[in-house]
Amino acid sequence: MMLPDACMTTTAEGWQRPSPEQIRAYLDAKGITPYRVAQLIGVSRMTPHRWLSGEIAITFSHWSALVRAVTPP
Repeated sequence: MMLPDACMTTTAEGWQRPSPEQIRAYLDAKGITPYRVAQLIGVSRMTPHRWLSGEIAITFSHWSALVRAVTPP
């Protein structure tokens, strides 16, 4: 599943929040578990599960931190 360019912007202006399905596909493509996401970006272990279930929406700051954490320099 390709993410829209608006999900991958580096600024909050014009950012499109990825859906739970898009977040799951991104994590799967990167080979990262929700538990590892929590470790990488400093959120509780349950937070990524809540994003994936749709219980809460991922914020721009968390999404940005996640993308930076799993993208090679």
